[in-house]
Amino acid sequence: MAGLYDALAKITDLELRQALKQILDQVGKLQGQVGAIGTLTKPLGSALDASGNLLQNLQDPVNPQDAVNLQTLRREIERIVVGSAQTAAGRPAPFVPGAPAAPGAPAPTPPPAGPVAPPTPVTPFVPPPSGPPAPAGPPPSPGSRDAACMVNCSMQGLTVTTGQYGNLPYYEAIISWLNAADRQACYTAKKAIGNTHCGIVLSGQYASSGQAYTNIPGKDLSQDLGTLSTLIIEIITAGFVPILFLAGDGIGAGPGYNDPLGWTYGWQWLMNNLGRVVAALQTSSNGDLTNQILFSPGFDGVFYGWGVPGEVPDLQPSRVQQFGALFRSLLPNGYLAIEHGIGTIPVGGGPADYNAGGPMRNYDVILSEFDPWAGLHVDSCWQVAGRLLGPAWRRPPPSDMPPADDPNPPFYLQAGTPRGQYYTCGFEFDTYNWVRNKVSAADVVNHRQYLQSLGYSSRILG
Repeated sequence: MAGLYDALAKITDLELRQALKQILDQVGKLQGQVGAIGTLTKPLGSALDASGNLLQNLQDPVNPQDAVNLQTLRREIERIVVGSAQTAAGRPAPFVPGAPAAPGAPAPTPPPAGPVAPPTPVTPFVPPPSGPPAPAGPPPSPGSRDAACMVNCSMQGLTVTTGQYGNLPYYEAIISWLNAADRQACYTAKKAIGNTHCGIVLSGQYASSGQAYTNIPGKDLSQDLGTLSTLIIEIITAGFVPILFLAGDGIGAGPGYNDPLGWTYGWQWLMNNLGRVVAALQTSSNGDLTNQILFSPGFDGVFYGWGVPGEVPDLQPSRVQQFGALFRSLLPNGYLAIEHGIGTIPVGGGPADYNAGGPMRNYDVILSEFDPWAGLHVDSCWQVAGRLLGPAWRRPPPSDMPPADDPNPPFYLQAGTPRGQYYTCGFEFDTYNWVRNKVSAADVVNHRQYLQSLGYSSRILG
């Protein structure tokens, strides 16, 4: 599979490349699960059902007459692969007008914050196009909405020395996976570079191969909400705003993981369990913590990611809206973020999505993922930045961005929310390559400087 991923970098058509990557991701995920077929995990709760066929050779999961048989497995792979390709071909026009289309099939749920792009050479840094970086401005008042929603964290670029695992390429999912001493090392390192936010996952690990966390156990706190509350209190005490990622990437209703490598559960599970999580955080040993937390349903497996292969019409926009409404019914003044995938501003309706009555009105922060293999000097970065930064957007020079390319991007976030302004963050751009040692800290600094040259201040970068 690694060779096939490497070949993707040679495909210049972004829509075709991402659609093919969706297919490879789905097949790779199935390959990782095949080894568990036939393993008894618990007693049978009901009679075996083989659609009226005789069950034979139950000890052999690849025998064509077995209960979980080779024909069934082949059909399942074919269904997912063909469905993904059909959905990709039939999905509406790109969510960023004029930008290359993103894949239509729902992104396979990655391990938390585990970006899903093949490693390729990093795009060379182009000097900032419009003078010095965007000014950071005065720091937000502690405890304010600005402080909660102006996200400054380390999704890439920070190395932390731990006692358990040596030097780790830090990203914002790992804090609960470490012991107390190593968590303190992370807090110290983050403070030293000015981070204001610290991520924590409700459930997650990153067990995919070829990166720093392959053999590091994750943590599932979805049934241990007391420990979750204790860790959130620890993060707050250390001086950070917790970003709680709620393990909702992808589609799944539980009770098991929808991604056994990433330990996420999916949209329906999150809809069914959000109230329980919120209630636990409202009744912690330190009282109500929810007014000090920035919540996010997941990472880059939410939008795209909350779709079903072959589903017509695409119900992802509706699912994003339903989750936002549920969150706001529980926490009318809470802080809610959402991460979008490459070139896919939620939920496809332009500025109207963010106006009064629009489906995004219950969200506060838009976290952007940019293309880690095509780089930042592309439409999927420029057109997203222009639409989410609005007046702060600074267009690159013609040598970088062609003059006729998207000359007047509409400002999606202009209307604001009933609770105040919207916020955005250049959140994830090198994470995939960072945890695989494919980029250096200097590369990340260069890429941050480029994003700052477009208008992202240092206070709203990952």
